[in-house]
Amino acid sequence: MRTDTARLLESLGRLSSFPSATESATATRRDPRLEDLDVSYWVSSPVPNRVASLVMSLYLDAIHPLVGSFDPDLFINDLISHRHLHCSRLLVIAVIYLGCVSFALLGVLGSADMLMGYHS
Repeated sequence: MRTDTARLLESLGRLSSFPSATESATATRRDPRLEDLDVSYWVSSPVPNRVASLVMSLYLDAIHPLVGSFDPDLFINDLISHRHLHCSRLLVIAVIYLGCVSFALLGVLGSADMLMGYHS
């Protein structure tokens, strides 16, 4: 049985074919450390590193300042270094998920159906 999170992460892999989504996200301040991201260490679904970096950047830039409950610098350091002190698989998936929700709320994708596993 596939979970909604697994479907969401698989859907993220299709984001790279949506230039408007990725181009719009480049306006977000991107932490240069995320260029070294290897998201496959943290998630088992095929999420491109570039897409994960974009949605994480969007979350950290737009949402985290409002509701964040962890230190983003410590999180990114551990994320890149594959350490588990300030980063975990669950936290990575949650940040990716909330970044995707940010995309949907900002209308970057135009439809939340794409994030929930819509197949054309």
